[in-house]
Amino acid sequence: MKRGYQRFILTASSLRLVALLAYAVDLQELSRGPGAQLDKIFRGAEPGTIPIRQPTRFEFLISQRTAKTIGLPIPFVLLAQADEVID
Repeated sequence: MKRGYQRFILTASSLRLVALLAYAVDLQELSRGPGAQLDKIFRGAEPGTIPIRQPTRFEFLISQRTAKTIGLPIPFVLLAQADEVID
């Protein structure tokens, strides 16, 4: 891996560019929380009493294109577990 490829990243959008693997937060799930929190604040809740939402759903993505470029075979077990495989 002398070429400087990123091998593991945390955002799905970057995976499509250069990375081999991503274990990323599901942005759709994460984006649902702030609106509900703002609604509570506008209705009079104290901001300090509103719990911080932590991500609960993550996506595991693999880029076979990057793996082929660097000559790294991806085991079928990993491919089967991936939420998305990019060719």
